[in-house]
Formats: sequence, C-alpha cells, structure tokens
Amino acid sequence: MGKTFIKQFIILLLAVPLCFVSAHNLYKFNSVKKESIDALSLLSPKIMSTLALEFKGIMSDMLLLKCMTFLGERNIVREEIKIEEWQHVHALLQQIVELDVRFWDTYVVTEAMLVMQGGLIAEGNELLLRAAEVRDHDYRPYFLLWFNAYYLQNDLKAAAKYIALAAKRPNAPGYMTGITSRMNLYSGQIENGILFLEEMMRETSDPAFRAYLEKRLIAFKMIEYLEKKVRLYREKHGEGPASLQELVDKGLVERIPLDPYGGRFYIDDKGLVYTTSKLVPVKN
Repeated sequence: MGKTFIKQFIILLLAVPLCFVSAHNLYKFNSVKKESIDALSLLSPKIMSTLALEFKGIMSDMLLLKCMTFLGERNIVREEIKIEEWQHVHALLQQIVELDVRFWDTYVVTEAMLVMQGGLIAEGNELLLRAAEVRDHDYRPYFLLWFNAYYLQNDLKAAAKYIALAAKRPNAPGYMTGITSRMNLYSGQIENGILFLEEMMRETSDPAFRAYLEKRLIAFKMIEYLEKKVRLYREKHGEGPASLQELVDKGLVERIPLDPYGGRFYIDDKGLVYTTSKLVPVKN
C-alpha cells in the first residue's frame, strides 16, 4: 500500500503542473490563439521518461497531441513557425520517441512537419534512424530516409543505401527492388545494383519475381559492360566517345547489345550509359 501511495503521490505532483500548463495554454489560446510547447520541451527525454513511470504510453500520446495542436493552430492562422520553435518541436518529438520508440505516428509527424515543413532534415533523419533500428520488420523508416536523401538532400549514394535497406524488409512492396536498382544506377554504383539483384534472386522462390529480377540483371550487366568499354576508350583517346557507335568503330565492342526492355543504350550528358527504355518494357 505504501508503494501504491508513493506512485499516486508522484503522479499527482506531475499532474498538477501539467494541468496548470494546459490551463495556462488554453487561456492563451482563447485570448491570442497560440499554443506553446516551450516549457515541455525543456525537459530532457531521459528525465521525461523517468517521470512518466509506467505511464509512458499515455504520456507519449499526450505529448504528441500537444505537438500536433501547436502545429495545427499555427497552420490554421497561417503564422510562420520560427526556427527556435521548430527546435522545440524536435525536442518534444525526442521525448515522445524516448517514451515509446515504436510509436509510428511520431515518425509520421517527424517527416510531414519537422522535415518537410520545418526543414530540420538532419534532426528528422536521426529520429527515423532510431525507428529503423527498433522497427526491424518495417520498411517505412528507411523509405522515408531514402525520400529525404534523394529529394531533399540530393545525396544519391545515401538514397541508394536506404532504399536497398528498405527493400530487404519483410513487408517491403515489390516495387522497392526496382527503385533500388535505379538508385544504384543513378548514383554510379552499378556494381552494387548488380550485387543487390543477385542477392534478391537467391532469396526469392517466386518464378514471376525471379523473371523480373533476371531481366533487370541482364540490363544492368550490359550497362556495366558498356561503361567499362567507355572508360577504356577514354583511357586510349583522352576523351569519352560521342556515342556508343564509336566503341564499335574503334573495335572495342563487336556490336551494341540489345536492351532486354526493348530500348536503345546510349551515353547520357554525364558520360554514363543508360537506355531509352528507362528499364521499363517498351510498348511497340
């Protein structure tokens, strides 16, 4: 009974200031239409987790609601959120992750608001990496990291790494394999793309998916073969060929191989070999 009383007393001590903060913020909202999360965000994640005792799930729900209310109100009145306020949001999200690291809604808010709207990409990526670590059967954390690397940071190598990790997760949709091979191709890591496709072929028992992988693997090996010949041409002549036909003219290849997707291989403006099919079957 003594331990129960102590727990109840601690909860009461926590509840009073939290209720006061909520009431104070409600008053502020009614008067100036503005929510505040400054006070809550000052607590470190470890301290918040300790104070929450066995009510970590409830506390994480409350803090996320607080965070979403703050962001929602600012969006409704179309008031710009300052960088220091986004830092408070980040601190609050860190607390929520510490309380319930598997709570997926936290990472949705992280990506949709902290990263996309607030521009705190590095901070958001740090939280998403935490999600990827604990949600080891979920492809979504690595998928969001791929999106950030590719579309927001223009980091093709990181994007290729993250999408490959996402594609290996048990619940990853089939199209992830295609995105992974494209990322390796775009980032100039075609060897990694070939290794990835070979690994996926070893792991699958689905005949249709194996056929899909095999066709893509053939195209990748053809591109790798042609790129090696382009590099050899550059070593011999001091500059790259204007077209793949020059490889034939100089005797470096007997002929240009056929794209299994029905397109035509060519040298793009970056000096890399690609295909007009874009690795998608061409409709005649």
